[in-house]
Amino acid sequence: MISVCFVLYLGFVGESILDCQPCDAMTSVHPECFPIPVPDDDPYFPKVNITTGKRMCIPVTRSMPGQLTLGKSQDSYR
Repeated sequence: MISVCFVLYLGFVGESILDCQPCDAMTSVHPECFPIPVPDDDPYFPKVNITTGKRMCIPVTRSMPGQLTLGKSQDSYR
């Protein structure tokens, strides 16, 4: 099960929004990209981009890349 929470992130001065849609974005764009490949039987998203012929991925960016020393995370609504 994947839980997704969309967050508007404007970034810092001089930063741009990451384009994490390519399926190899974790290595070709930025390590905080986490593209999800569209399943073959997905009823909504196409498996292949009809313009480029490349496999489609849903772009996802990790929202807290700096959370390495804060310890375990916990849901705030529990």
